Amino acid sequence: MTIPTGSLADNSFEPLTQWPESSQLAVSEIERLQFKYDFAKWSLLAFAALTLAFSVGADSIDDWLCVMMVAAASFMSIYVWAKRWVLGVPILPVFGLATLVYYGLPFVTGHPVIREYDAAEKFAAAGTVALVMTIMTLIWAWVARPEKVRPRLVRQFPAGAADRILLSCLAGA
Repeated sequence: MTIPTGSLADNSFEPLTQWPESSQLAVSEIERLQFKYDFAKWSLLAFAALTLAFSVGADSIDDWLCVMMVAAASFMSIYVWAKRWVLGVPILPVFGLATLVYYGLPFVTGHPVIREYDAAEKFAAAGTVALVMTIMTLIWAWVARPEKVRPRLVRQFPAGAADRILLSCLAGA
């Protein structure tokens, strides 16, 4: 019995060095996944660099812990957006950075008003800011998350419903 050339039983084929085109990811998909990985990695590295920079400027360990609470909550929204757990315009991550600048930096820049308060009041203030940012990030991630599985029945929400909830959280903060 002879095996016809080119049949499945014929072992004279060269091994596949690349996958067929139909099974490869599109270039835009690869770029999107690479951006997702790179931006998330860089946001974590920026948080680590910020931690080091703030440790130099803090007068005491209490001030450093307060600013780290605010920074962790601020960078949580950036990380959630960078991992593409939430899609769209990064309104909350930009607000988180503004929160870090307005509420976190005074702890380490030696602002004269901050020095008037004792450690418990500083922790209460930083904890409140961090809690509000964390709650806002969780609500934003829950409301604006992309659908993974298409439901059989289609629900339609009014346009901009997620934006209204986000803006309500921002106004409430």
